[in-house]
Amino acid sequence: MGRPREFDPADALEKAMHLFWENGYESTSMSDLVASTGVHRGSLYATYGNKEEIFLAALKLYGKTHGLDMILPILESDRPIAALKRLIWDRYDDYVSGVSTSGCLICNTLAEITPEDETVFGFIGYLLDKRAELFAQALERAKELGQLKPHQDPVALGRYLNTFLLGVALQIRLQPDNETMRESIEVGLAVLD
Repeated sequence: MGRPREFDPADALEKAMHLFWENGYESTSMSDLVASTGVHRGSLYATYGNKEEIFLAALKLYGKTHGLDMILPILESDRPIAALKRLIWDRYDDYVSGVSTSGCLICNTLAEITPEDETVFGFIGYLLDKRAELFAQALERAKELGQLKPHQDPVALGRYLNTFLLGVALQIRLQPDNETMRESIEVGLAVLD
């Protein structure tokens, strides 16, 4: 019988996610992961695999906890347009208040890696496609509830919101809270009116 695990894999993965989020993939070493998680290198390898596999697991956790799961309640909302707008404003508030000082892990990773890193690049593409799909589902619900105009296309708007949110996450790192940024968000969200 094998020895029992001496650490909580979920806790270690969350710590790894925050480390990658703060430092980026390339700047995070296995030694950094060992120090941050408190888990021995061999245990990390045995549980998650190599650095890239740990990173993919961290991206999956990020995509779920800081992306896809945040949209799911909107699918059941009686006011999906208002809920989508609130989601965008909440993300903006997180960035400017320091709750999310490292920006967006997906945006940071896209800025760091190249398409040659097919596994990571492909997984980020999957996460973004899934988020756009969930936005489209929320907007389809809004259309069914009469909150979108008949000519508005939920799929196109879902892709737009996805791209818009990426842009906000990148821009906020350059231009923290100011009136220009807030005006840009208001203009960007006006497409839902």
